[in-house]
Amino acid sequence: MSVQVDPIILQKLEDFRRRRRNLIFLRGFCSAVVSLLAVFSTIAVADYLVSVYVKGGMPDEVRTALSYLGYGVVVFAVWRTCARLLIHLPSRRHLARLIEQTAPDLREDLLSAVELGRDDGAELDSEIFRNLVQKDVSSRVKDLDMSNALPLTRLRRWLQATAALIVFTLVLLNIPDFGGQFQQLMGRALLPGANIAPLTDIEVAILAPSNDKTITPKSEPLRFLVEVKGKEKDQTFGRVELETKIKNAKLNPVAMAPRQANQFSLDYNVDREKFEYRVWVDGSPRTKWFDMDVASRPYVTSFTKTYRYPEYTKLEPITATDDRGDLSGWEGTEVDLVLNTNQVVTEGTMELDLTGGGLSKLQLSPTADGKGLKTTLVLEKPGTYHTLGVTSTSEAAGTDPESTRTAVRRQ
Repeated sequence: MSVQVDPIILQKLEDFRRRRRNLIFLRGFCSAVVSLLAVFSTIAVADYLVSVYVKGGMPDEVRTALSYLGYGVVVFAVWRTCARLLIHLPSRRHLARLIEQTAPDLREDLLSAVELGRDDGAELDSEIFRNLVQKDVSSRVKDLDMSNALPLTRLRRWLQATAALIVFTLVLLNIPDFGGQFQQLMGRALLPGANIAPLTDIEVAILAPSNDKTITPKSEPLRFLVEVKGKEKDQTFGRVELETKIKNAKLNPVAMAPRQANQFSLDYNVDREKFEYRVWVDGSPRTKWFDMDVASRPYVTSFTKTYRYPEYTKLEPITATDDRGDLSGWEGTEVDLVLNTNQVVTEGTMELDLTGGGLSKLQLSPTADGKGLKTTLVLEKPGTYHTLGVTSTSEAAGTDPESTRTAVRRQ
């Protein structure tokens, strides 16, 4: 019958393994925090200095490469201090050696007890001797406290460095006026390729298009108006440009024309594809990228007219569809007018100019399928009408087709 390792010894080996694993995890966490804050704070400071003192600032590609390199440094630090030690699970002999290093009074007795608990070599010594060794070592390790064998103080420097960096970072984030700037810099460093504006000493306000305008008609000019301010009240700026990007291909910045009070404008020729844009000042980008989608203006493709004649005419209602919106009928005729559009629309307005009645506006409502606008008119006076302010699901833009006339025939 072979002699097995005493259960008390096995339990202590397992306690030591668990304690060692937890400390390695904690050291890996501290290593990740320390390296992350140190490396990316350095990248953030470098990004700021380059944007202020170097014309053109730090290119997006360079900032992205530095961010990935920073994450590589963090991963390497965690690998060295934690991951590589957890991949290879220590054997019982290895654990016994590690415990003997923390408890020298055990000398090599614990290792001997572990080795004598195996079947190999049993013919070279007696079973009684092995049992005696197991009992002796188990009685000596029974009261061994693994918290004392592997105290938390072993990681004192790691814990102090982690706490110091976290506190320092929180202090920076809560400094008035600077906290938001530091958060912006860290965001640019931590998020490779993130669309976050660079931190500079120049403030750019985009007055037109407004923040809520994210779509514009295709193949039409779009007015850009920006206001540039510096730290100094009377600071002037040499060159303000608009940079655009279509399908991730950047186009050369276009100079904006100066106006009064440090304002600059540009009528940009919109193509048929959506684009991104940002503003450059004195050779450096000063804003983040903004998205601008493009779409066709909604327009009327045909008119569906249902005439309901006055009762005295004895005429049955008729419905007609054509590409002209002219209306003609007896005085008092009601017309259900549907303006069929090229895309789904949500609302619209019709402007009426009736003889002797002046200008008036009539709200249009969408049809059931959304592919048109409808209203009901009563033919009383001759005049003209046209649609304007038609809003579609893809854009808000006015349609202004050729004015159509209404004619009234009296009995």
